Amino acid sequence: MEFSPKAAFAKSPSAEPWTAIASSALFREAASVAMLDMQQRQLTAMGNEVAAANHYRMEGARTFLSTLMNLTTPPEQMPKRIKSDNLNHAV
Repeated sequence: MEFSPKAAFAKSPSAEPWTAIASSALFREAASVAMLDMQQRQLTAMGNEVAAANHYRMEGARTFLSTLMNLTTPPEQMPKRIKSDNLNHAV
């Protein structure tokens, strides 16, 4: 058995109301404004270190927002591996 907070949340009574919230126009607008505000408040990049830090902060925010908005989305299934007999695996 695998522990998955996302899977547990998706099966909880909170999943349906959260899906309605996360897919609402109001939530998406607020999330967009929050991302723009975060980007606007970043320090001016006077060097590579600050530029990289700014980028990593925004990348983290995008990852967090994507995770938050997709808490009830089932995980993507990996494509099945193609079985092929045309390779010589004895080499």
